[in-house]
Amino acid sequence: LPEPRCLAALPGLAPDGRVSHVAAGGQHSLAVAVRPEEGPIGGTGLLRGLCYSWGCGAQGRLGLGSSSNATTPCLVELLLQRGTSCVRAAAGESHSGIVGSDGSVWTWGAGSYGRLGSGRTSDETTPTRVEGILDDVSISQIALGGWHSVALTSHRIPKVFAWGRGEATGLLREGDTSLILEPKQVEVATLTAREEQIAITQVAAGTYHTLLLYATGAIFSFGLGAHGRLGNGSTRNEATPTAVRSMHLFDGRSAVVGYCTARPGDKAPPGED
Repeated sequence: LPEPRCLAALPGLAPDGRVSHVAAGGQHSLAVAVRPEEGPIGGTGLLRGLCYSWGCGAQGRLGLGSSSNATTPCLVELLLQRGTSCVRAAAGESHSGIVGSDGSVWTWGAGSYGRLGSGRTSDETTPTRVEGILDDVSISQIALGGWHSVALTSHRIPKVFAWGRGEATGLLREGDTSLILEPKQVEVATLTAREEQIAITQVAAGTYHTLLLYATGAIFSFGLGAHGRLGNGSTRNEATPTAVRSMHLFDGRSAVVGYCTARPGDKAPPGED
């Protein structure tokens, strides 16, 4: 399209519903929309989060039960049938996921490298709940990379979990290429200020690496270091979270990962925008 176009009304969404979150993957897109629902004593005190998907359906990444493409947003009905209210969505290169209002995580799409966290490497064409260690925590956000996934808990001092291609998860020793088929906790740096521990506020996942953003603006990275994607002054791989150099120059409000790393407001060098 030569210019932005407003999407048509989402199926199943009432006129007073609204889109609250969107995510773009390799060749597909997701949206979370909320609609008012009647409360237990009448009225509209409850909000139901619905997940929509569209784009390339290969490997089941749309969660619609097939590998067919969709040129308009389609409701991911299984989540609604399971009573799951969506809060946030994430889209990887060829897999998808959502966080439920109950802190649960659901994934679907390409399962190779264990990126779905199901304990298997098979594809899933419909949402499957990520169980095991995540049953004991409440997740607030997820990030999906090329072949791995990362989750952040809603604790006051959040914990980080990862699974999928081992080199990008921060869970293996250098040189180890094992697959992480189920979520495992990542050992992260402990930062303090005025004797108070600093919380991690955001996780972001690229094709081969991961970023952690702390409340103070500090950023740590891990994964494959080719092309300098980790920002630590080296092209060496990092198996564990390592501080990004010179981030004291920025306020670090948000971290976004793709094929490069940037902070909103940063300008590209001349000729590279």
